Amino acid sequence: QEQADFFTTHDREVLGSGTLRDIPEEPVQTRHKGTRILRTKKIPIADEFGQPLYLLGISEDITERKQAEAQGARLGRILDHSSNEIYIFSADSLRFDQVNQGALRNLGYTLEEMRALTPLDLTPHTGAAQFEALIEPLRSGSREVVTFDARLKRKNGSLYPVEVSLQLSHAEAPPVFVGTVQDISARKDAETRLDRLAHYDSLTGLPNRSLFGDRLRHAI
Repeated sequence: QEQADFFTTHDREVLGSGTLRDIPEEPVQTRHKGTRILRTKKIPIADEFGQPLYLLGISEDITERKQAEAQGARLGRILDHSSNEIYIFSADSLRFDQVNQGALRNLGYTLEEMRALTPLDLTPHTGAAQFEALIEPLRSGSREVVTFDARLKRKNGSLYPVEVSLQLSHAEAPPVFVGTVQDISARKDAETRLDRLAHYDSLTGLPNRSLFGDRLRHAI
C-alpha cells in the first residue's frame, strides 16, 4: 500500500500541468531492500486530441548517493570543528583548495584569499627548494607521511610554531596534498619555561651551575 501511494502521489498535478514534472525525493519502503530514497520524473502521454491516456514515470534510486552526501557533510563538519588545522592543496600548482575553519580563524584569511596562496606564502622561512625536498618522498611514493616543524605566518604578519603532517592523496583527480597542522605554541612555551627552570635560579634569576657547565662545554 505504501509503494502504491508513493507511485500515485502528485498524479493529478502532473495531469493538470501536461508537462514533465520532477517529483520531490521521498523515502519508500521496499520488500527486499528496506527503505529507499527515490527521485521520480512523471510526464502525461496524450492521444492525438491532447487527451491524457496514461502517465509515464521514471524513478531513480538515489539512496547510496544521499548517504554519501550525508557522510561527506558529516566529515566536513568534523574537520571544520577539529582542533587541528586542515589544509588541502594541489599537488601540481600547490595552491590551496580547501582549509577548515580552524585554519581560517588562526591565520586570519578568508577561504577566497587562501585559494590564491600556497604553503610557501605561509612559511616564509622555507624556500621553494627546501619545501620540494620535504614533499619529494611523497611524490616518489617512498613515504606515506612526512612530518616536520615549521612557523606559519598569519595575515597580520605574526608567526606561530606548528607541527605539520603531510600526505599525498591519489584518491582525488588530480591528486592533492592533505596537511594536518597542530599549533604547538603552548608546548614551545612550556619547553622554554622548563629550560629556564633547569638553567636559572628561581629566586635570583641568575644562571645556575647547570648552565655554567653547558656553556663551559661549548666553550671548550
